[in-house]
Amino acid sequence: MEINTANVLLLILGISVFTYIPRSLPMVYLSGKELPMWLTEWMKFIPAGIFAALICPGIFTDNGKLNLSFSNIELMASIIVLLISLKKKSLGFSIVVGVITITILMTI
Repeated sequence: MEINTANVLLLILGISVFTYIPRSLPMVYLSGKELPMWLTEWMKFIPAGIFAALICPGIFTDNGKLNLSFSNIELMASIIVLLISLKKKSLGFSIVVGVITITILMTI
């Protein structure tokens, strides 16, 4: 396939449609319907699960292998940030502490 403006625009349009459909179908289908309480409660855990799935590999692995040692600076920084965030309850402060902690641990 030759790369030209028409093909690129067609590709963008196709990707847009196939991205929009899975997001819009549940809204169209479920609008006006009341979901069961168990489903509503279960769906509250989805953001935390997605967040954990995104960050855990970066924290607990090193070059694709599980690393739970003190040499894992991401794990050490995460533990410090977790303790700070539980005490201070401030997202901004936790982020700053995390960046500073990673910077210090990388220079050591």
